[in-house]
Amino acid sequence: MSTQQQIIVQQQPPAQSVWAKLGMGAMMGSIVGLTIGFIGGGFQILRPPRRYGNTIAVHALFRRYVWLLYGDRDRAPHRI
Repeated sequence: MSTQQQIIVQQQPPAQSVWAKLGMGAMMGSIVGLTIGFIGGGFQILRPPRRYGNTIAVHALFRRYVWLLYGDRDRAPHRI
């Protein structure tokens, strides 16, 4: 009785290129970002709007940044 050893060769799928992996990662990141954006945007739509709460604070902050960048509002590229 002869005993033969049977060698099993497992075939592996071909390795993916770096560009294929980068493409898949970019696609997955885009899909996750869009999903989170749509969920967050949906919740923002459901919130009641603010009437006049932040407009003055935002304008004051904008003027401060223009002053920091240009020093004087007369030298700014646009008049505020």
